[in-house]
Amino acid sequence: MQQYHSRNFLLLVACCFLTLLLSSESVLFAQSSKLDKARQLYKQGAYPAAAEAYQNLLKTEESSRAMIDLAACYRLMGKTNLAEEWYSRVVRTDEVEPVHLYYYGMALKANGKYGEAKESFNQYKKMTGGATKIAEEQIDACEQAEFYLTDPGKYQISLAAINTKKADFGAAFYQDGIVFSSETNVKNKGNVYNRRDQPFLDLFYAARVGTDPAELDRPTLYRGRANTKYHEATVTFSPDGSTMYFTGNPQKQEKGKVRNLKIYEVSTNGGELPQGMPFNDDVYSVGHPSLTADGDVLYFASNMPGGYGGTDIYSVKRNGTSWGVPENLGPEINTEGNEMFPYISDENTLYFSSDGLSGLGGLDIFSVTSVGRGYWSQPENLRYPINSNGDDYGFIINHEECFGYFSSDRVGGIGDDDIYSFSCVKSAPEEVETPPTPVDLPQCEVRGRIYNKKDGSGVPAAEIRLFNLTRGGEQTMLSGDNGIYSFPVDPGCDYMLMVKKKYYLSETRDISTRGRDCSSPLQQDLALDIAVTKIPDIDQETGKLKKPIRIISGGVSSHPDLPLPQIDHIYYDLDQHFIRPDAQVELDKIVQFMMDNPELILELESHTDSRGSAEYNQALSERRANAAIEYIVEQGISRRNISGFGYGETRLTNGCKDGVQCEETEHQANRRTEFVITGFLNWD
Repeated sequence: MQQYHSRNFLLLVACCFLTLLLSSESVLFAQSSKLDKARQLYKQGAYPAAAEAYQNLLKTEESSRAMIDLAACYRLMGKTNLAEEWYSRVVRTDEVEPVHLYYYGMALKANGKYGEAKESFNQYKKMTGGATKIAEEQIDACEQAEFYLTDPGKYQISLAAINTKKADFGAAFYQDGIVFSSETNVKNKGNVYNRRDQPFLDLFYAARVGTDPAELDRPTLYRGRANTKYHEATVTFSPDGSTMYFTGNPQKQEKGKVRNLKIYEVSTNGGELPQGMPFNDDVYSVGHPSLTADGDVLYFASNMPGGYGGTDIYSVKRNGTSWGVPENLGPEINTEGNEMFPYISDENTLYFSSDGLSGLGGLDIFSVTSVGRGYWSQPENLRYPINSNGDDYGFIINHEECFGYFSSDRVGGIGDDDIYSFSCVKSAPEEVETPPTPVDLPQCEVRGRIYNKKDGSGVPAAEIRLFNLTRGGEQTMLSGDNGIYSFPVDPGCDYMLMVKKKYYLSETRDISTRGRDCSSPLQQDLALDIAVTKIPDIDQETGKLKKPIRIISGGVSSHPDLPLPQIDHIYYDLDQHFIRPDAQVELDKIVQFMMDNPELILELESHTDSRGSAEYNQALSERRANAAIEYIVEQGISRRNISGFGYGETRLTNGCKDGVQCEETEHQANRRTEFVITGFLNWD
């Protein structure tokens, strides 16, 4: 069934990025002639042939190098069951390296074995000294798998009628149907891509039949000059449909050099040959174009230097008849892994796929919304049934009619990668009494200024979100140059306003227009200035605080000028590490604080009293720290935001050390966990 994934040529990286990002796989092995031949095939990217050669070699001799390469072949061919089998052998050898543990975890995760995958990622993290965030994301994904597998009831999916036993993927809206890529009925059937032992991809068009998006007419080769003897895929069209942008291989390339991918522009009316975009380069790849509804901004993926991981998502603006300089969308979207297949909808929601964010399989589909001035909301996993244990990508949506398409190699398809359609599920309206929607009623306006509490200066570009608690709905904006903001608000409603900005503690305010006459000039304006507090002494290169903020007790902290929540230390019973009900109250405050400030990094410091041996107390304090962490994580806080350490009996709060008689209340004061803010995540 599954061969080397056809979309993998669109990973835009000549060598798998993880061999550089995580750890290089050693090649210092003695090589037999059979191994030399297999290695040659592997280096050429002929993975099916290389896998067969390695299998034959391993029937007659033992070779760790052959096992490592065979596991890699199956990984790159998308055969996750076989990849799991061979990486399970590799990780038991003396030649195991961190990258093998990572790949083993990814194969286990793709096969739905989240508990075992988590263990492998933890081993990888331990072996690398915990220096990479991608391990934390994968551990979090394993812990969140049940949530991601829960159907939120938004979409109903179906296999599109155009799928074949070969690869079909990458739909784009065009005229009354879609343009997509396929290996079936291509223009040059005899021209074979050795990484799959299949023909190169061509572009096809299929018209919709009726109202069901899954029903598509028989595909035909896309007309015009785009299709060549090499790959073409992932397209986007100008607003008037006269120009197509697509990903393809260059037709001419120096022998022995990698054919890096490029984005081409071509008229849909035929005529001139495709022209390369000005930001194409022979040194790196660019692909997966997606144009905004007005045609002025192009989003794409690339492994160009200066990114955050393997492939990142970029945008570039049109300047008249030319294009500007591409800009990376930043670490809120891009990770140490691969982000690709961007699609910008008519409503300015950006959909993309990532294997570096927390998800079910290899690539999961996520969405973010623009909040202005280059800022984006936090990525949201679209969950099942859009996402699966496999690779899910190429999401497009028609918001007006609420249907669309995506691609997946999940189990249950027709052949290789398949195209799926989806339609929005129309849920029955909830029988909840809400105030009538104001029709043609005058609105009030809440307006004010976001300012720095310390010096009174306006705080620009603060993200302000206004939630209508009565009727639902949300408005978002960024404060102006002097911190000014304003929102229209409906009469008779309750609202919550939240202010966030990097390096600042978030602030929340409640607003109500109940009883207010919005038609009256004297009552229609609600003034609300909000002071925000900047966290001091930040090392902007590392995100760490030069002086950590220690929450002492009852709202007292090492930084009395900061508006921290009133949180007490949590305490434990003698010789126990379970979370008591009184401790749950304080930990719930921590959870809310972290939800309001999702970029903060919190450290938990756990302690014991002096009774018992030092070794026993050290282990007990570590169990207490872990118990508190688990409680917080179970409430939805990511592990990457929190860490814990045990200090045993080394940091007593009083004189109750060994040999000193003390009251039980004095010993209780030492059996505690304290909270320390140490830094920030997601630095630019």
